[in-house]
Amino acid sequence: MRIEYEGPEQALQAVASAALWRRIPGQGGAQTFSPGIDYRTYLGPEWTSLPDFEECQPVGTGIATNFDIRLRPRDEHVGMVFEGFLESARAGVYTFYVEADDGARLWVGDASKQCTVSILSRPVVRVATRRLAPGASMAAGDHQWTEVEGEVRFASRRGHELELEVLTKNGLVPVSVVEAGSLGATNLLRQQVRATGICEVGRGLEQPGPARLIVLGAQDVENLSLEQGTDREDLTAAEQVRSLQPVEARKSLHAKLRGVVTMATHWSFVLQDGTGGVFVEYAARNWIDQPRAGENWEVEGTTDPGQFSPMIRAQRAWCLGSGAFPEPIHPTWEQLMNGSADAEWIEIQGVITRWGDTGMELLTRDGKITVLAKDHYFLPELPVGIRTSGELLGSLVRIRGVFTASWDLNTLRFRPGEFYLGNATLCVDEMPPKDPFSIATRRATDPLLFTSHLGALTRLKLAGQVLYASPGECLLLDGSSGVRVITPTPAAVQENDLVEAVGFPQLGGPSAVLLEGVVQKVGRAERPQPTVVLAGNLTDRSLDATPVRVEAVLLSDVVRQGERVLELRAGPQHFLARLASGPALGRLMRRDSRVRLTGVYSARPLDRSVTDLDSFELLLSHPEDIVVLQPGPWWTVRHTIATIVVLLSGLVAALVWITSLRRTVAQRTTELKREIEERQTIEHRRAMEQERSRVAQDLHDDLGAGLAQIGWVGALAQRASTSPERAREYLAEITNKSNAMVSALDEIVWAINPKHDSTTAVSGYLCDYAQEFLQPTGIACRFDVGRDGALVALNSQQRHQLFLAFREALTNVVKHAQATEVWIRIGSENGDLRVVVEDNGRGLAINGHRSNGDGMSNMRERLKQIAGRCEIEARTGGGTVVRFRIGLEQRVTE
Repeated sequence: MRIEYEGPEQALQAVASAALWRRIPGQGGAQTFSPGIDYRTYLGPEWTSLPDFEECQPVGTGIATNFDIRLRPRDEHVGMVFEGFLESARAGVYTFYVEADDGARLWVGDASKQCTVSILSRPVVRVATRRLAPGASMAAGDHQWTEVEGEVRFASRRGHELELEVLTKNGLVPVSVVEAGSLGATNLLRQQVRATGICEVGRGLEQPGPARLIVLGAQDVENLSLEQGTDREDLTAAEQVRSLQPVEARKSLHAKLRGVVTMATHWSFVLQDGTGGVFVEYAARNWIDQPRAGENWEVEGTTDPGQFSPMIRAQRAWCLGSGAFPEPIHPTWEQLMNGSADAEWIEIQGVITRWGDTGMELLTRDGKITVLAKDHYFLPELPVGIRTSGELLGSLVRIRGVFTASWDLNTLRFRPGEFYLGNATLCVDEMPPKDPFSIATRRATDPLLFTSHLGALTRLKLAGQVLYASPGECLLLDGSSGVRVITPTPAAVQENDLVEAVGFPQLGGPSAVLLEGVVQKVGRAERPQPTVVLAGNLTDRSLDATPVRVEAVLLSDVVRQGERVLELRAGPQHFLARLASGPALGRLMRRDSRVRLTGVYSARPLDRSVTDLDSFELLLSHPEDIVVLQPGPWWTVRHTIATIVVLLSGLVAALVWITSLRRTVAQRTTELKREIEERQTIEHRRAMEQERSRVAQDLHDDLGAGLAQIGWVGALAQRASTSPERAREYLAEITNKSNAMVSALDEIVWAINPKHDSTTAVSGYLCDYAQEFLQPTGIACRFDVGRDGALVALNSQQRHQLFLAFREALTNVVKHAQATEVWIRIGSENGDLRVVVEDNGRGLAINGHRSNGDGMSNMRERLKQIAGRCEIEARTGGGTVVRFRIGLEQRVTE
């Protein structure tokens, strides 16, 4: 270790032993000094940074004449602390330089009266600093105090140390903070900082390596973002423009960049500095002053979100002279897929699989990409000696150019795997072989060996037997290993053919894959014996592209687009088996059948939407590969469901029919109800008309005739020639006629009065009339009227006709029967009204010649008009019984 210093009127010199003193306690508390310095030694574990020795226990102490590390007890994992005083003749500012092979730190405590130390930019000493320019010419191992300012793009804490990557306008500078203290990895990320430390340049064989800044402590890192606030300063690096969000870029932030032109058009160019590339919109006054690729330019302008990535609208631009193209970046697959490499100068290595007027297709180590062509974005020129692009198909090339994303103008979304290359150039690393099968044959497992030296873009030739062939893919068996060969065109091979296949290997899957494969037939062999796989081993992905035999339970068996697809279950595993389309697909099987399948195990299902890592399929070639071990029951869940569906369909149809029928019945019922109501109205009107006609006729017949007779008799009584006795007879006749007319009128009113519609009223009226009618005759009358509590309604016509028939029966008794007693019975029987008139007279046998008279026929006719019956019975030994029955339908409760 070496410590030097310089001060007022003192040149740079080492610390002399005579200038070092140590403090010793004196008598009475006084302090004195003696030559030398105190030291302490510490032993520790494998230290990765300078520890805090105040918290450590020393293993030894002593007095040294100078900073002599030879006093250490061992060479590794040892620390020494020297403490003392430096004597100087002059006061002033002193600069100290410490050189150590592993690590050291200098502290300056309270200054004595003889020495003054000024604390300037650094907390302990003043250092001479400079700005670090990455890539500057420096001697290997040179160390200088340097200042770095920029944005922190990466921060990682490891123990006491903090590793940073600071983005300056010239590129990324790694910064190591030895004692980070309170500095965190998160509170510095994307912050503007200024760091001061020692610039360390790596040692190279021919030239210095990249520079790195070593910062001693947290006090040497200033967070400029906290001092400047949140406002963004002028943008001086392309990466700062590229990191803008569209909202920020739309604010027209000021930007001033310097870099090399990697691509130019008549209205724009791409400028790239040490941090990346950015698109610049600029048109010079004439085409001579327009930027050209390879020139150094400085541009000043404002930001704009652009159509895809942030850009600069230049306000001023000037050429700084000729320059050199930057080292191209090798974009990752993610950058190619998401377009984040836009405006970058890139290099891509791949195999040309297609070259046309609209673009070219490359097979890279990660997959296929398409380089498009349009105005200002041309495909690379053909190398010297190549006449057509077809000669380059299959060649290994490197393409350089400015990455320009391809996006949808409507949605501004990037099209993954498709892009343009500006100012594109091409370098052919390896031309395609004239005969691809001329290379040595390898095994399918050789790419997994360290000694194979086979890359993703190195052709590999394999030999094997075809297990399964489909358009664009062949599955081969190489010994016991399966191989998938992806061919750009269908291969003219069949199952069991012995073939050779050449392609580019792709590793990382369940089996070896050859991309852009070419296959040729060399023979034919018997079908290989399959491997019997139990249900518990079905998820073994190492079986991919190998023949297997599996027993499983059938879940479904269907034909889809000419392909037979079987869904099966073996233990907990569900999988599919596919029988390729052909003239015969075999007979479909019942569900729950136990089957044995022989086919090719495919760990890459044809249905690319399946993302389950345990998913697999069996590829079958012939219907004979399916053997039914046990047929499934006919009555299956499917049949049950079909039956239920049919029954439900019938039930639904019946419900629909019933609903329609009920609607029709309801509609017809409404119509019939309306028709019945109309007919009842008509019938009621007709009945009313008939009743009115009857009443009018009765009034005319009874009252009219009676009044006419009264008038005629009154006229006779008023004649002068009429004697008084004769007149009194006429008056008595008028009186009798008037009484008869009153009775007749009473009968008419009673018949039409609705209050008398009940059987009770009818019974009472008939009994009253019979008693009044028979009283003058001296004939005894007995009544037997039922009291069942029911009131049966009779209309006026029924009451009228019944009364006339009843009166006719009583009249016959008085006139012809010569009876002394009449028995009248009124009641209900079987829902009919029954009226019986029975006498004890001579009966019809004595007076049989009148049995067919008008009175009896009138009674029958009257009952017939009201839907009733009239029965006349002549009893042996005397007496006559007349029965009236009227059918009644309507009842009312009393």
